[in-house]
Order: sequence, then C-alpha cells, then structure tokens
Amino acid sequence: MMRGFAFKYCRICGGDITTDAQICPLCSSLQQPDKKFCSTRLIIALAGLGFIGITLLGVMSAHAIQQFVSFRTNTCNAAALENIKTAIVGLDQFFAQNGRFPDTLDQILFRPDDGVTVILTETSDRRKYSLVSFHVQGDKEYLAMSGKMGILYTKRNKPGFGYFEVN
Repeated sequence: MMRGFAFKYCRICGGDITTDAQICPLCSSLQQPDKKFCSTRLIIALAGLGFIGITLLGVMSAHAIQQFVSFRTNTCNAAALENIKTAIVGLDQFFAQNGRFPDTLDQILFRPDDGVTVILTETSDRRKYSLVSFHVQGDKEYLAMSGKMGILYTKRNKPGFGYFEVN
C-alpha cells in the first residue's frame, strides 16, 4: 500500500514541500515550524491606536473650531468699534463746521462696513448725539455719546449686562 505525502508551501518561494521538510528543495530556505502569530492582538492594538488617534483629532479640531469662531467674533467686534470711531470723527468735524450735529450719517458721507450697523440718535436741540454700533456676527454693542470721553460696550442679547468702557 502506498503511503500519500502531505504537502505544504514554502514560506519564501511558495513551492510545494512535504510537511516534514526542514529545507525547501527549490530555494533552499530553512522552514521553521508554523508559529501562531498574534494577529488578533495586533488588530486590537491597531484599532485601539486608531480610536485614540480619532479621539485626539476630534479634540484638536474642536479646539481649533472654537478658536476660529472666537477670532471671527473678535474681528467683527473690531470692525464695529472702528466704524463708531470713524463716525465720531465725522460728527465732530460736522459740528465744528456747522455748530450742530447732522440729522443722519449720510450728511457726513459715512457708510458702515458690510455687516456693521451704526445708528445715530439725536436730541431735540441737535447739539448732542448718541451712536450705537454693532456687527451682525459680533457679540458686542458699542455706545458713544457727545460730551462723553470714551466708548462703552455691552454684550449683545444679554439684558442687564451693563456698559463697560473700551480700553
């Protein structure tokens, strides 16, 4: 009775070799016994590292988005502040030439920047004014009044917050 041979493949060249062969007859490479490779542990470790990496990316991107939004809000607030300062200069020049304040900001040829609203409120004797300025995407509202030095600000949409002087 003929005994059958069991075959396996060479780890290097892929050629057929008997299961008990120590050396491949084709490439002469030493065949080591099959070791169970911890592929499951490797996969779990890589998945864990992937989850940690994704978590870190999420935390970093959340921080970056918050910083970007804060930067954008501060830029919008700065635009509203610069617009009110420009309007004050124009109002003071108009008053110096005419002895009164204008009825509208159009009389001093003032146009606010995009997204900025500047409102001129006059008094009955037209010798005093108050200006309010804010940006649609900003979180501060600025107030300037004739006869008062400095500009005040408050948080928009926060009733009772109070006014504070701009530094």
